[in-house]
Amino acid sequence: GGGQFGHTFDDWGHRFVCSNSNHMRQVVLPADAMARNPNYAPPSPTIDIAVEGGAGPVFRISPPEPWRVVRTRQRVANPDFVKKAPPSELHAAGFFTSATGVTIYRGTAYPADIRGNAFVGDVGGNLVHRKVVVPNGPIFLSKRADEGVEFVASTDNWFRPVNFVNTPSGTLLVLDMYRETIEHPASIPDPIKRHLDLTSGHDRGRLYELIPRDFSRKAAPKLSQATTEQLVATLADPDAWWRETAQRLLIERRDPNARKVLKALAAARPNALARVHALWTLDALKALENEDLLPAFDDPEPSVREQAGRLARGRDALLPRLVRMADDANAMVRFQVAISLGDRNVAESTKALAAIATRTPPDDPWTRAAVFSGLKGRAGAFLRELDQTSGFLVSEAGRPWLTEAANLAGVERDPATIAALADRFLSSPSGTAGILALHRGVRRAGSTLEKVVGPSIAVPIQERCRAMAEKAGDSNETELGRVEAVQWLELAPAALAMRTLPPLLDAKQPSALAVAALRVLGGTTDVGVGPAVVAQWSAMGPTTRREAAEVLFTRKDRRAALLDALKDKTIASADLDPARRKQLLNDPDATLRERAKALLTEMTGDREKVLSAYRSATEKPGDPARGRDVFAKSCATCHRAGDKGTAVGPDLVTVADRSSEDLLIHVLDPNREVAPNYVNYTIETNDGRVLSGMIADETSAIVTLKRAEGLTDAVPRSQIEAIRSSGQSLMPEGLEKDIDVNAMADLISFVRALKGK
Repeated sequence: GGGQFGHTFDDWGHRFVCSNSNHMRQVVLPADAMARNPNYAPPSPTIDIAVEGGAGPVFRISPPEPWRVVRTRQRVANPDFVKKAPPSELHAAGFFTSATGVTIYRGTAYPADIRGNAFVGDVGGNLVHRKVVVPNGPIFLSKRADEGVEFVASTDNWFRPVNFVNTPSGTLLVLDMYRETIEHPASIPDPIKRHLDLTSGHDRGRLYELIPRDFSRKAAPKLSQATTEQLVATLADPDAWWRETAQRLLIERRDPNARKVLKALAAARPNALARVHALWTLDALKALENEDLLPAFDDPEPSVREQAGRLARGRDALLPRLVRMADDANAMVRFQVAISLGDRNVAESTKALAAIATRTPPDDPWTRAAVFSGLKGRAGAFLRELDQTSGFLVSEAGRPWLTEAANLAGVERDPATIAALADRFLSSPSGTAGILALHRGVRRAGSTLEKVVGPSIAVPIQERCRAMAEKAGDSNETELGRVEAVQWLELAPAALAMRTLPPLLDAKQPSALAVAALRVLGGTTDVGVGPAVVAQWSAMGPTTRREAAEVLFTRKDRRAALLDALKDKTIASADLDPARRKQLLNDPDATLRERAKALLTEMTGDREKVLSAYRSATEKPGDPARGRDVFAKSCATCHRAGDKGTAVGPDLVTVADRSSEDLLIHVLDPNREVAPNYVNYTIETNDGRVLSGMIADETSAIVTLKRAEGLTDAVPRSQIEAIRSSGQSLMPEGLEKDIDVNAMADLISFVRALKGK
């Protein structure tokens, strides 16, 4: 289920785990159900349900261990680590970093509002955190229970609460590992590790019982001596420990007389948990009959109805009752019914699953996963059922059902189903999403629509593609309409796609249109894609370039075209982020790998001479006060530092943690690594103007350039004659002409002094 240390159930069998910073997770999707449809790719079965996110804040009262403080200083001084690490890793304390032992409290000793709360240890913070857990559709949501404090916190750095247990007294027992250091050895740098004794405390450990004031302990349990009737009666006990221990003993004893008593308890229904325990115990004893479950389908408690849905799996006689529950008002019940109905490939089940789909909001992927996991071989029938609800498939709520079901139908490659669906989608003005999903599904299965259905489908599809190619290039059409037209060209012959799409990559076009064109081009195997994308590179905006890089790096022939462009300086090496440059330097093809090494080494050589001459500036102490003057003279037109300067490039406070060497490189070699949003562009307008700056914003209608002093130009796309990127940073090279070595040392000192301000 994706947990690390900690695994708990609530009273109704919902599962929760935790892992490092991810302190409260729910395991939503059952593995057996997700395995029954090999054509469906479900989402991850586990989700973070804490409203604070994975690394939520904690309020420790112990000081951070000295070694943690030292490690954090080393981390934040490493620019590469800062770029990749989550915020919680940049602080020595204050966030969940080592969640352990998540446990749902299920006793009665504490106030009623604590029952059902989750308790999680953070061993790195020497504390116990408490969360309120509430339903949120088919899953749960958890939020901090104690504002500004923790349920338990210690000043002792050795306090390591790793696990919790619900006790017979209705309290919680805390397992304290009590170690001096608790951390994965790989997470402690070797120079620090040499000063620690990682075994200190290996012979220690403590147990705590959390006891409320005026506590009255229950009598010690003697269930091993209880009769079958007494054990069955204990299934109604409000404390989980007693119920579950009684249930375990009943299953271990396998007393034939227990069946009658259990059925009587289920019928008497003293409380919701008692009747659920009775039903599950009967099931474990192979004694549960269909009539025992019937009252549970209409139980006023939704959780009982949910358990009835689970217990009904595989019971054909109860299918009509399951079908009726597809309209249950409770989302968790409908989720479970979808899981159970997926076991039965019959028309009634398919119709009920469609009914569940129409009641599912768009932001609920879990019920969708439950439904699709059970649609093996019947995606087409499911779509036909959804089509009975007028307007659903073209609505926001219906779109994900349409695309996923059509994709599954394509993967299944049933000729009759695909022919019927293709005919429906081609005859519908809103059938683009459906036909594309069908096409992608068939392609995922290694075939084409024409091969599966025959040539009869090719003629109407190609007619539609030709019409869509004209629409895609028509600037009088809406942006949404043009994007949809581009998507159709996935089904077009390569020649038509290559003729239509490359001109749409120009920054004069809306970025959404260019990105859609790149995604279609990326899915083809035409060898002309690489040269076509490279040819348009200088005219692409930042958003488009990110997608273009993805296209260029997916195939060997396209990476070769990229290297050609780097050699011709059509594309600057700074246009590629460090990860992409590294990918070229480690290309699996030896010829491309050697070409990349030669080109990228040559391109960084010019500025290396300047950097070598200035490297001594990183070793001089520098004067922050004089550095402020250097900033005001040479940097303030494009950068802010505190309340001074102009916000065009990055605020210098955001780079104050970088090393002196890193700062020197960014000042003197600004084109070594350029974020896409800081690349300089030139726009030529229809009336002869030439404007330059970085693209600060772009919409379907307007491109906004921003330059030094924070000045902006908003240019309507209709007025753009041409747009080109220089491939260079907005920050110019050659600042060494105005800043000598001593002044550079002062400037670096000034920037680094901004840390913490």
